[in-house]
Amino acid sequence: MQGRHEAIGALPSALNSLFTQVGRRIVVQAANALRHASLAAPDGSLQALFAQVANRIILQSANAGRRETLTFPREIIGDTAPPQISNVVVTRVGASIRVTWNTNEFANSTVLYGTQTGSYPQSVTNPLFERQHEINLTGLRGGTTYFLRVRSADLSGNTATGAERSIVAGGGVYLPYVARRR
Repeated sequence: MQGRHEAIGALPSALNSLFTQVGRRIVVQAANALRHASLAAPDGSLQALFAQVANRIILQSANAGRRETLTFPREIIGDTAPPQISNVVVTRVGASIRVTWNTNEFANSTVLYGTQTGSYPQSVTNPLFERQHEINLTGLRGGTTYFLRVRSADLSGNTATGAERSIVAGGGVYLPYVARRR
């Protein structure tokens, strides 16, 4: 069997510009000029996931005569388990409320809150994916009871919501003005 070699010319600048605007999705690196390896067709669920990702494939090749087995990152495919929320702590810090919690995997952070149990018309979100979460609620009415729940979603979109908690917001300290007569 004879190998076929084709040189790929430089891409047009307009096309190259478009490629730089798209994040990498799949990177294939090969160092083999004498052999070829066929990629096995991924299963149906993986193909469905690939269909949701914009096309962006980067092929790099070096003429070193070596073979690399390509594998799919199965540990991140098919994730249907929501993150596990633990160690939720709600503390009053002056006139604001600090809410902290942990998740067993990287997830974003949201606190849903309101002044009636079971109703959370307000929310604060941190879109960063992390395992140790902290949200500060500010601009609260002092002496008012707030009901809140924490929520986190992982990279696959699986969402977990913690149990309702309540806390009374602290009020500002008001010192009376005392005028001194001389």
